[in-house]
Amino acid sequence: MAADAPFSNLSDDVVLNIFAKLEDDPRNWARLACVSTKFSSLIRHTCCKIKCSQTIPSVVSDLLTTAPSPAAAPPGGWASLHKLAVCCPGLLHAGILLENSDFGLERELGPDENYHVSPRLFTHTTPSTSQTDGNNNDSESVTISGSDRSWTLFDDLYYDTVYDTSESHGQTEINVEQHKHVKTVKTGGCSIRRGCESQFPVFKRRKICRSLRSHLASGIWNLSREQGNKLLASRFRGDCLYISDWPGCVHTEEKRSYMLFRGVFKNFKKSRVWRTINDGNRSKVDLNCAFCSCNQTWDLHSAFCLRRVFGYHDDGDPVVRAYVCENGHVSGAWTDLPLYTVFLEGKTKGARDINLLMKYDNCSLLLAPGAVLVFCAEDFSRHDFPPDFVFGSGTSAYQALEDEYGGWISRKVVKDFTAYADVCFRQFGDRISYWSTFNEANVFVLGGYDVGFTPPTRCSPPFGITNCSKGNSTSEPYIAAHNILLAHASAASLYKNKYQGRQKGFIGINIFAYWFVPYTNATEDVVATQRAKDFMIGWFVNPLVFGDYPDIVKKNAGTRIPAFSNLESKQVKGSFDFIGVNHYFTGYIKNNPNKLKMDNRDFNADMAADMMFARGDTPPDQLPITFSGLAEVLEYFKQVYGNPPIYIHENGLQTLHSSTLDDMPRVKYLCGFIGSLLDALRNGSNARGYFIWSFLDVFELLDGYNSAFGLYYVDMDDKDLKRYPKLSAHWYSKFLKGRTISPDTVLEIETISSISHTQSSQ
Repeated sequence: MAADAPFSNLSDDVVLNIFAKLEDDPRNWARLACVSTKFSSLIRHTCCKIKCSQTIPSVVSDLLTTAPSPAAAPPGGWASLHKLAVCCPGLLHAGILLENSDFGLERELGPDENYHVSPRLFTHTTPSTSQTDGNNNDSESVTISGSDRSWTLFDDLYYDTVYDTSESHGQTEINVEQHKHVKTVKTGGCSIRRGCESQFPVFKRRKICRSLRSHLASGIWNLSREQGNKLLASRFRGDCLYISDWPGCVHTEEKRSYMLFRGVFKNFKKSRVWRTINDGNRSKVDLNCAFCSCNQTWDLHSAFCLRRVFGYHDDGDPVVRAYVCENGHVSGAWTDLPLYTVFLEGKTKGARDINLLMKYDNCSLLLAPGAVLVFCAEDFSRHDFPPDFVFGSGTSAYQALEDEYGGWISRKVVKDFTAYADVCFRQFGDRISYWSTFNEANVFVLGGYDVGFTPPTRCSPPFGITNCSKGNSTSEPYIAAHNILLAHASAASLYKNKYQGRQKGFIGINIFAYWFVPYTNATEDVVATQRAKDFMIGWFVNPLVFGDYPDIVKKNAGTRIPAFSNLESKQVKGSFDFIGVNHYFTGYIKNNPNKLKMDNRDFNADMAADMMFARGDTPPDQLPITFSGLAEVLEYFKQVYGNPPIYIHENGLQTLHSSTLDDMPRVKYLCGFIGSLLDALRNGSNARGYFIWSFLDVFELLDGYNSAFGLYYVDMDDKDLKRYPKLSAHWYSKFLKGRTISPDTVLEIETISSISHTQSSQ
């Protein structure tokens, strides 16, 4: 290209140093790749390689295991992998607007006639510039051909930065008269005129919030093999597919929301998926890959490569759709699955819903006769219905109910939750003896409606720790908690009046129970400590036991907290057979009266206290372990709330996820807390059960697979997800079989561990 000349004398090192300064915005590289072939080559083969290796080193290493040479590149090249990292494919390239798409959007809006008109195949006409020799040219024609791969890969990013392709609601066509003003953007030796409708294909405006074409993806990019395992059918579990973390980029149109994802196969040409789709070009579609422009693409849904359990919407559209190109790049979308229709008004809708219930009904039949199982109604919804329950913190993760009326900030949710519980009681109550309506209800409300770091991520400045685009942290936590208590009371009443007599089961609710101690012995800190207990524990337990919120909570929250009517108070009071407690650590409370002077206050400000996890200015890297905290919590329930039946639903040690099986800190942790539980029982606590969190290393709500709580290590790289017992599993097994819990037991296990490590090293 003619544009190469001004840069031909620059060394590659100088150019790469300049590019490194511009890496924060991928569109900078997209612009520069269009300037010259030299720039394009450096960006594609060097910059993109470095960026990918820095961002996802483990994935890159895995993708190149079969070709570890320095010149090795992933299928489609480094540039395509980098674009997969930073770009969302958009509705068009994700296949949602593909003609005859089963997603249904194409049928309603009509095909995009410009889909096969590439924005890279056009000629720029640029005004001439004055030359020193006095020769003037009327125009200079610069052609960017389809053979120049620099434009092919980056056209979407560059197109998005130069020409306004943003979509707006309520518009169905473009008025070209709006683009009369021309702005010239000079890039090297060519110019692009903004607003010149003859140079860019004009797309019909659809009622969609985001661009039809590729655009910069939102959020931090990460690839997960676990996500890929959840997507593929069981017979393809041996294949390695990395998929971007949920929920991806969300594109909303009038019918439903599309949560776009992208990913890449390892050794795609050797995978079972490739053998399936390559058999007679099964399910081949006319769709170009958004990342490498490959025109050999297959529909994984039509080829029956995806899990069938995802099902369809009531109108026949599939819940998930995915496409894969010959290089192994994947793009697709999840859609909102309205599974709440199974439960609303206590009736099922169609064979799909009946089959879905039967699936879980058959699963529960696998229980051994006479086995006692603690079943959490909220856990049923959050773990078994992944399309609706993304992070699993409370039933307001029903996106459809959030969209319809705001979820837990609306009284309507009480009726819907009761109908949902009715289906669970009716379908599984003959085998389930213990029901928990909500898990960690207090933490769910604070995380979802005050600081906004868990679904539904509602908050308001300055209280949110995320970008607060919706919500009100000053009032919504109290409103959501109020409706949760009413929903719990309604479901409990239904169970007690309709099912408990014949099913002989029990129903309760679970809260997260810190233990609090004063930061100092000052009277102010002692009073603040009791205030913290009233806010964090009494907020939910006081209404359940006494029928109303603690006085200090009502006083500090004022009109922002709803009041119980006499009838509601009677319904909530006593609406439990047990209370579930999750306990992990103890906090230190320091009085902070200045919080009450704030013009706007959230729950934490109303508490007028600061919570710390250690005495001192700098908190430790790991939360301190206070074994006596569990006994203190149980004693508090005994003294303040009349000693109700308590089940410790969660208690366990968080460690970094690793393959080591020597988890002596967890053994000592369990030894200490079970000993604390024993002290509480000897002091008259009505504790009825204790559950370790957790049996396996699982996906943690706030930390994914980075941390581990399990007694068993799970090898995520093994196709069968093989499990290995840790040292703590052996210790706990011995304890349950009647071994005495004592420091000697810990020392014995520790000695055995040392011997095994010595033998292993020898």
